[in-house]
Amino acid sequence: MKHLLLLFFVFILSSQAYGFDIDTDNVRFGAGICTGRFGVEDPDGDTDEASETFVSLIATYSISNDWRLWTELDYKSFDLSYGQPNVGQKVSSVSLEVIGQKGLNVSNDYKLYIGAGLGLSDNEFTDRATQDSSGFQDQTFSDRNGVDPSLLLNGGFTFAGPDDS
Repeated sequence: MKHLLLLFFVFILSSQAYGFDIDTDNVRFGAGICTGRFGVEDPDGDTDEASETFVSLIATYSISNDWRLWTELDYKSFDLSYGQPNVGQKVSSVSLEVIGQKGLNVSNDYKLYIGAGLGLSDNEFTDRATQDSSGFQDQTFSDRNGVDPSLLLNGGFTFAGPDDS
């Protein structure tokens, strides 16, 4: 079974402007702009890699003052370039990630978070083909899909605004 391997480093700038509180002090919801570099382990040949920026829906749960659980739901869609010998394809993925984050106090107003976690992605690979040296389609392959794991690294910070204590 071939897996979509994701090594993912995320920068999220979180503040009161990007999220909102619900009835408890421990849970926050928001959205973030993320970036990642993606590669596919394709059974029919080598592939290129792609960098992608996308929007994620995020929920955090504060376990303590220094630890929180970060959950993220996102949709990614990107193209891996066609070439020789690369198998080009269109990739779409819905992912759910869970990350444990350690908070580090930088100052009274800022807290830096770093974390690592795991994710699960439902992936679809379509329009799979190679190109010949003239740039014309050479060989085509069947579409495929699968549910694959991912390894994530994450970082960000929060700012304590005037209403936060």
